[in-house]
Amino acid sequence: MKSTLRTFAVSSCRLLCSRSAALALALLLPAASLSTASAASNRGVYVGNEFYAPTTAWQINAQQSNFTSLFLFTLQVNTNGDLRYNDTIVVQNGVYVGDSTWGAKLAACKGNTCNRIEMCIGNYGSTSFANIKSLIASQGTGTTSILYKNFQALKNATNIDGFQFDDENTYDVNSMVSFGKMLATLGSNVSLVPYTNQSFWVNVRSQLGTRVSHIYLQCYDGGAGNNPSQWISAFGGVKVEPGLWGNTDTTASATSKMRNWQQTLGITGGFMWLNGSLPGDAPKWGKSIRDGIDNFQYFEAESLAINASSTTVDSVTDSSNSNGAADILRATAVNDYVTYLVPNIASGTYQISVGMKKTGSRGQFQLSGTRADQNNWSNIGSTVDEYTTDSSDYVEINVGSWSPASTNDKLVKFNVVGENSGSDQFWLSIDYIRFTK
Repeated sequence: MKSTLRTFAVSSCRLLCSRSAALALALLLPAASLSTASAASNRGVYVGNEFYAPTTAWQINAQQSNFTSLFLFTLQVNTNGDLRYNDTIVVQNGVYVGDSTWGAKLAACKGNTCNRIEMCIGNYGSTSFANIKSLIASQGTGTTSILYKNFQALKNATNIDGFQFDDENTYDVNSMVSFGKMLATLGSNVSLVPYTNQSFWVNVRSQLGTRVSHIYLQCYDGGAGNNPSQWISAFGGVKVEPGLWGNTDTTASATSKMRNWQQTLGITGGFMWLNGSLPGDAPKWGKSIRDGIDNFQYFEAESLAINASSTTVDSVTDSSNSNGAADILRATAVNDYVTYLVPNIASGTYQISVGMKKTGSRGQFQLSGTRADQNNWSNIGSTVDEYTTDSSDYVEINVGSWSPASTNDKLVKFNVVGENSGSDQFWLSIDYIRFTK
């Protein structure tokens, strides 16, 4: 790792010399509003048995994945109505018999960016929807039916946010609509996951109406030729959320495709199929979807002007950092700080995120902000701890919400407020700052 000394006292290229100098620096920054989306995107990823039931490590991985939604893959409905998560029976005869900790451990996955969990029903070759059709024909979907009792038990045990319909074989409109209406009475939204047979899915969506919360369009493998524009038109203008496959796309191509679809079609979400699990490089894939869809401004810390600092700030090069570099505040005590000038931020409400490299030599900080020409500081979010027991962890943390009332330059301050009991330093890593509307 290469380090370049950036002390506040001597590094004049990083000092705030004047407003005009700061604006000149701003022209060099990779900050751009990439879309017209009005809110942060829905970004999904399919996960598998590692989330039955997720350990603390998997919970942290989910929170730091840059995905907002976990799609549990996959639930099967047996001929007698038993519910099976992959190879494990989880509900029988109206009674949840699965891991008793599953619901609590799934709930612990939520935090930072992750805020939604859906469970997929079916997959290619599955007989689940054929079994659902037969069960409805014989028992209906009332409160005494096995489908109602079993899904009620599963919903109560897991408290997931919704179920996905991934029917790739049966394509029976009447039974799927009846099933979707039943789930709605249990308080569950429904998501559709089409890849072909467009008229079937349009018919289902038309009859279920607002009970359908998302339409996840597979644009890979068998659905590789799908055009989101054509599907949106078929759904009467209802936005689909396209999905891509990690085997046939790169993070760069995923960003490019999502950005094109956002700018031309106004999509507000997308997803990745990463072979049915959450891989170690998931944060890069989540970031690729976010960078394609979200309306944000993005500032590399090492390129920002430093307004003030209580101690040394080093700019270090590291290929795993965004743009290959980051700042390190060499703090030695509580109340050490660094303040950056962030140029030309419009009024509005933003989610403020910070990229960082967590290690065992990190402190805790409180972020705050103000107009550059005032001294009216307000805290952004709560304390962030950069300490980890891992050797290193490159993450983005959603710090909190900030609503500046006017359009002008802003000051953003990282103030050291403590250190984890396991840490041996107060240092802070600051890779980039992201403003997302």
